[in-house]
Amino acid sequence: MLAVLAVLGGLLAYNKVQDGHRLKASEADARAAETVAKNQSQIAADSESRAKVSEADARAAEAEALLQKDNALASTAEANLQSTRAVDTAAAAQVSEAKAKASEAAAKVSEDKALAAAQLAEKEKTEAEVATKRAQLAETRARVAEAATRTEVCGELVSTQSLLDEANHSSTRPT
Repeated sequence: MLAVLAVLGGLLAYNKVQDGHRLKASEADARAAETVAKNQSQIAADSESRAKVSEADARAAEAEALLQKDNALASTAEANLQSTRAVDTAAAAQVSEAKAKASEAAAKVSEDKALAAAQLAEKEKTEAEVATKRAQLAETRARVAEAATRTEVCGELVSTQSLLDEANHSSTRPT
């Protein structure tokens, strides 16, 4: 009976040792499975991190593209501004040129007015001279008329004197 008990005890001990080995193997398998799970989790996290980095790179590339587009728009706006400034400068030059021409035309008009005023003054002077000459002519005609009248009176006086002289001569002649 002791021998059976000893065999049974040995079997039990052997089972216990085997259970311990199995338990240790299961624990080792569990630790290995846990390590594999941790490694797979780390790989998944790394993949997720890589995906986030790729997404961030894509956003950065998109932002860079937008920045380049904005820079292109800014360059276009600057070119448009310079073109507008050039047009404004050309327009200002045309305005200045037009003002210069207007000033030149105004000077010509003033010159023409001065010339016309001088010609009018000359005409008025000539008309005054003509009026003076007419007055002198009228005065001369009046003098001539007066002289003619005097001459007639003198002629009549001479005729009368001649008649008187003839009459005196006739009356002084012996008859």
